[in-house]
Formats: sequence, structure tokens, C-alpha cells
Amino acid sequence: MAQMPIRKCGFCNNAVAALFCEGCNQILCVDCRQNVHDKVPIFKDHEVVNINKEGNRLFRSIPVCEIHKSTFRYYCSKCDCLTCEECMTSTHNEHRTDKIKNIADARRQGVSQILDKLKTKVEINENKLKTIDTEHSSKITLECESYASKVEETVKELHDIIDRNKIIYMTKASDFKEIEKQDSNKKRSFFHRLYEESADRMLKFKNLMQESHDVSFFVEWKNLQADIEVINEETDQPLNGPNHMESFDKNSFTRAIIEEIDKQFIGSLQENDFRVNELQENDKLRNDVFETTFKDGNLDDCVICMDTLTEPRKLQCGHVFCANCIDPHFKIKPVCPTCGAILGIVTGDQPPGTMNVYSSSKSVSGYPNCGRLEIEYHIHSGLQGADHPQPGKRFEGVKRTAYLPDNERGRQISQMLEVAFKRKLVFTIGNSRTTGKQGVVTWNDIHHKTDPNPGTQFGYPDETYLDRVMKELAAKGVTEKDI
Repeated sequence: MAQMPIRKCGFCNNAVAALFCEGCNQILCVDCRQNVHDKVPIFKDHEVVNINKEGNRLFRSIPVCEIHKSTFRYYCSKCDCLTCEECMTSTHNEHRTDKIKNIADARRQGVSQILDKLKTKVEINENKLKTIDTEHSSKITLECESYASKVEETVKELHDIIDRNKIIYMTKASDFKEIEKQDSNKKRSFFHRLYEESADRMLKFKNLMQESHDVSFFVEWKNLQADIEVINEETDQPLNGPNHMESFDKNSFTRAIIEEIDKQFIGSLQENDFRVNELQENDKLRNDVFETTFKDGNLDDCVICMDTLTEPRKLQCGHVFCANCIDPHFKIKPVCPTCGAILGIVTGDQPPGTMNVYSSSKSVSGYPNCGRLEIEYHIHSGLQGADHPQPGKRFEGVKRTAYLPDNERGRQISQMLEVAFKRKLVFTIGNSRTTGKQGVVTWNDIHHKTDPNPGTQFGYPDETYLDRVMKELAAKGVTEKDI
């Protein structure tokens, strides 16, 4: 509420006035009310109100007709304005009019409904703020503490060499925690803004409801039309929970440390690990992709080894290969070598990271009738794995932001990108196409629009981009059926 100017008491003309007598139409201090005003018998029934609580409306002049200088009595629906009695016999003669009290009463009912809506919005946003400050903050802290605890336990088991690798994994946890806290702060700022906006509007309409004078009420009501339109058009924004901290992979951590130990120790443990993974992958392929039995007397040669089929394996697409030929092929990519059919879930070698999607009221060029989706990627720094070009060598993490139109198609592609990110298909480690630098995090053939400015190489407008990225996702085995 705006700051009230200081006024002197109308009785003693000395002390600061804190009260207003509506019967006397006079401001007065607390002492004068007790010692003077209330002791006059005819003043006992006067209504005295607190100036600070009632606000400037007590001293607001009542609007009158500018032409006739008379009090407004009616409302002309044809001209959408207030009129006095003299106006009724001149410029508004034969117009459809009604008493201002009837119009104000009808508007008050609408304001009452708006207050109910605002009260609900304030409560909803207040609860979401509490959720961010309690449940989300606690969840982020507990998950990160659990992760860090498991890292510490493993560090004690592997002695001195672990200390050189410990910082990489602890950084991953701290990066995750920092990113999630930043995300929570963004959410908190966003919903705090909604909370303050709703609370501010609710205060405006509460003050409006306290206006007893019909003309003043109607004038103030018209001034709040923009707020009413915003309230009616606003939709409730969902509150998404924090991302889950990935489970600590003890085997991966151990392998990273063993790479610094003698080759004999590396060879013995890694060979066992790879053998276990190979058996697990082969079992999964047999269950999900191959038919369990296959017998046919008329077989062509295997197109992989170009020799007679040995232990024939028939894929779901109908093509047949040697077991020893197709098993290693499917470890790399579950795609039929003959027809290219994707027979399973394609996974990549994307390093660990996070992906967050936010809605913005800003648009991208070419899509003026909707907002935009802002996709924030963060790939953590770490060591390259066995599937990367330089295993054991450190790589630097990256942060990227991409943009999509916030329409039905854009939201669908955003969900498909989330599936691709979970399958580790969005990024890889390789050579930069722009700088030529080796061993860096790069896009993995799924193009993104990373420039929000119009008319640039990596921005909008681009009429065929959404179709192209859908095809690129489909080539990775991600389709609408996966969302």
C-alpha cells in the first residue's frame, strides 16, 4: 500500500492525526478522540476508522460530472459512462441507463469471484514455495550426501590412488547439487514472482471491495480491467520436482582407478568385467531380438562373413546371420545389417550430465503465436571411458542451451529429446567440427537450435528444422511411441 502523508489533527491542530470520523468528516488524533470527540453525546454514534488501515480512499475526491458539476447518479450502457440527472435529459436522452448502485453491485459480485480465484492462486503458490524450501531442498541434499558417502567408502578401500580420482566424482556430485540448487532458485524466483503478483492483485481487489461509494468503486473497477484480463487468462504453472542424482556406479569408479595401476592388474579385472557385460548383453539380445529357434534347409550365406551360416540367428525383421557375426554387431548397435531395422533400444556413449526444460514467454522467429522451450544441457567433466577415443584421458564438461517453439510439435520433440538424453544419444566425445580439437564433448548428429536470435546459422526461422530433427531422432531409434 502507498505511504500515507502526515496530517495534523483537525481538533488540536498539533498532534499527528491517526483517525478519521466519517460523521464529522474530520481527522483527529487518539487523545482528541478520547478527551474531546467521544465526550460529545451527539458524536457517540459516529463511525471512526483508522487512517492507515483505510488508506487514501478516505481523502479521495468523489468524481462529478465535468459539464454540470453534479453528482453522478446513473450509468449509460450505450456510451459506457456515468451520467448526472441533467445529462439524462440532454446528451443521454432515450439512452439505456441504470442506477449506478445496480451497476456497482453487479461488478462487486464479479470482484468477489476474482478474489476467490486470487486467494486460491496465492495458496497454491505459497504451498509450492514451501515445497521448494523443504521437500525439494531436503531431497537434493540427502541424495547428494548419500552419493558422497558411497564415494568415501570406496575411497577407503582403494587407498592412495583413489585420492587422485576422488575429486572427479565428488565434483560430479557438487556440480549436480549446484545445478539443482540453481534450478530450485529459478523455480523459487519464478513462483515467488507469481505469488507476489497474485498477492498484489488480491490486495488491490480487497481495497476495491472496501470502497462503499458506488461511483468511486466503479471508477476504480474500470482502472483494474487490465488486471482482470490477466487473471482470467492466467493458467497454473506446474511445479516439477528436482532431477534424481544418478546412482553411484562402483564398478565404473573402480575401473577409473585401476587404469593407474599396473597393466596386469588392469587386465585381470577389466577382462572379467567385460566378460560379465558381454554375457548380460548377449542374453538380453537373445530374449528381445532373436527368435529362439530357427530351422530352414535353404539358407543363403551370411552377409557379414560372406560364408555358410553357422548357428543361424533369425532377426525379427526376417534376416538371418551367424550367431558369432550378429552378436558382436548388436553390441555396437541393435540394427539389422541388411535392412537397417532398429531392433531394440539404441544407447550411446554420452558422458553423465543433466537436462532441464523451461518454458519462456519469448518466441522464436517463425513462430510468433507461442512462447519457446529452453533446453539446458550440462555434461560433467570426467575421464573418457572404454568406448571413447582416448580412454582414461580427462575431458572438459560443457553447458549448452537449445530452443524449440512451445507448441504441440515443439513439446513433442522436447519429450523425444529427453528420451534420447536418457539413452545417452544427444552428446558424444569426439573431434570438434568447428575448432578441430580432439577429445571434446560434441553433438551426436541430433541438430539443435542454439541461437535465440533470428536469421543466424544456428537459429530460426527454419521451416524444415522440426521435420529434420524428428528424422534424426528416428535414426537413433527414438519415435513418438517412446514418449
